This record gives sequence, structure tokens and C-alpha cells, in this order.
Amino acid sequence: MFDILALLQCLLPEIKVTTMRQLSEIVMAMLAMSGRVTMLGISRWTLSRGSYRTVIRFFGTVIPWATVFWVFFRRHLFCPNDVYLLAGDEVVISKAGKKTYGLDRFFSSDLLLSYEKIIDYYKLRFQIEFNFRDAKQFWGLEDFMNRGQTAVTNAVNLSFFMVNLSHYLLAQFREDNPGSGIVDLQAYCRGFRYVREMLKMLPQQPEPILLSQIFAKLTSLGRIHNASTAVEPS
Repeated sequence: MFDILALLQCLLPEIKVTTMRQLSEIVMAMLAMSGRVTMLGISRWTLSRGSYRTVIRFFGTVIPWATVFWVFFRRHLFCPNDVYLLAGDEVVISKAGKKTYGLDRFFSSDLLLSYEKIIDYYKLRFQIEFNFRDAKQFWGLEDFMNRGQTAVTNAVNLSFFMVNLSHYLLAQFREDNPGSGIVDLQAYCRGFRYVREMLKMLPQQPEPILLSQIFAKLTSLGRIHNASTAVEPS
């Protein structure tokens, strides 16, 4: 299973230790949970340290999300040889009918780029829509029922933070599970949670071979792509 707490260590000291631990519990719950991604829904999938009150406290905490996004990207996603584009999706007038009014202007801080290259980069903008889709479909952007500026801000930014974090986890997950997507990742995490909770109820641990078979079976439930036989419980 992924060590989420270790993954979030890079966020110190930008956020407090308590906030980081709360975020770790919430992230693990969101990776495993089914149903709507609300504060109450999250609390039902957290461990003993992640009660509903703990979830409420997290969403009531002011978090420097811009810094959090940058630090996580720099530590876990940045590749020196890649080209990164800072893109914005701005609409200054709400959509009416079949037309959306926007800026419709192309800018670049690199004055040596040709206009052809700028247009090619602009064509990549649709990736923004995939990020919004994932945030809505998997990470609660359309589900949250928070009220208050801080709680709403945290809910929106948490959903996009999960887009980045799941991108990092999927890169690792696909090493043994090629072609897997977020649904497969969630099924794996959910199955792992079921196995861990089941083992707490047993008077003694099953034999390693049987444990591996149980783990493989439960982590394959709900997956789109076939589970890798190389995945073992940890």
C-alpha cells in the first residue's frame, strides 16, 4: 500500500504537522471510499484517527493551497527535461446560448517561441478539461456540501490536489498494472482496506499463500483492467 504520510512530508513546514496528518487520513479515505465525497462520507472511510470532527477541523483550517500545489509538484511531479505550460481557463462573461465569451488571446513569456509553437501549445489546453473531469468524477468537486469560505476553498482545492496526487500514484501503480486508471487504483486501495480490516478480526494471521490469494481477490473487485499477479500485500 502507498505510504501517503511519507508522500506528504514535503509539505512541512508549509502546513502544520497536525494538518498534514489529517490530510493523510483524508487522502487514504478518498482513495478507498465509494459514494459521494462529502465530509461525512470521508469520515466513514477514515481510520480511528480520522473522526468526523477531525474532518471538520481540517476543512476549517486555512491552508496555503498555492504553495502546497507548488511544493508537491516540485518534489514529486517535476521532471527537468520536460516542458511545462502554465495555463489558465478564464471566462469573463458567463455562457449564453451556444457561445462562450472569453479572452481568446495567446501569450507566452518565452519571446523566442514562434507563433506556430504557441498555437501548438494552445491546442493542448483540452487537458484542463480532463483535470476538471477527474476532479468532478472521482474527487468530489461536484459533491461537497461545505458552507463558509474556508471550507469551500479547501473542498475545491482538495479535489484538484487529489488529481495531482493520483497522477503520481498511478505512475507507480502502472509499473505492475499497465493501462490502469483511477477506477483500478481506487479498487486496489478499497480492497486493501477490506483486507486490513478483515485481518484485525482473525485470531491469527492466514498462511502467506492464502493471504496473497485473499489480497489478490479483494483488490481485483470493481477493477476495469485485470489485476497484476505481481501485486502482493504489504
